[in-house]
Amino acid sequence: MRRRQILSFVVVLILSTQIDAFGSTNNENDKLKKYINDVVQKVEEAENAEEKRALLNTSFDKLITTFEKVEKMKGFSEEEIAQIGVLKSVITDRKDELNGDNGFAKVENNQLNNYANFVQQNMEQAQNYITISAGLAVVIVLLLLLL
Repeated sequence: MRRRQILSFVVVLILSTQIDAFGSTNNENDKLKKYINDVVQKVEEAENAEEKRALLNTSFDKLITTFEKVEKMKGFSEEEIAQIGVLKSVITDRKDELNGDNGFAKVENNQLNNYANFVQQNMEQAQNYITISAGLAVVIVLLLLLL
């Protein structure tokens, strides 16, 4: 099973965890968790694989677009922008994996629910490899909510 979608969700969970770690309110954390939970629920409730795949792709696109917008913003350190680039790359790979692009095997239709759940469950593990500031996390949450 490919984990492209999983990484997208992992990134969102990482961001929500980092918001709490830097002392922000739980509001951003709750919004990120709700976003992720909503995507997973919609995937599970979708009646066919085409709809499930479309939901996952839309979520990845939102994350990629958000990261691209953040990369263009001023006021963040080079390290933070580099971390956003890493996140964008990971999400791009997860999207390629979901769809079987760029050398990845496509996630099978009968595995899409498992794929979405796996992403959600493994988000907490990803917090060990990326750290962003609370300010950057808030910007990311706001952009995600606006897309």
